[in-house]
Amino acid sequence: MRICNFHCMSKRATEDHRPRRSASAESALRAEIARLSRMTVEERITNALTMRKRFAWIQSEEPSSRANEK
Repeated sequence: MRICNFHCMSKRATEDHRPRRSASAESALRAEIARLSRMTVEERITNALTMRKRFAWIQSEEPSSRANEK
């Protein structure tokens, strides 16, 4: 049984055998975890509260119910 039908998934991908994460993805994940572990609680809160502004350029495909409220 395939996990999904996207072309990025290997034909061998099953529930028991998933593709391995790439070395660059693993490196990026470890770097992000290290960056987060160095942050203070205040920095994390500030970071979370400014995400909407920093990622405002990302548009969703369907308008959210929150966007319709404005």
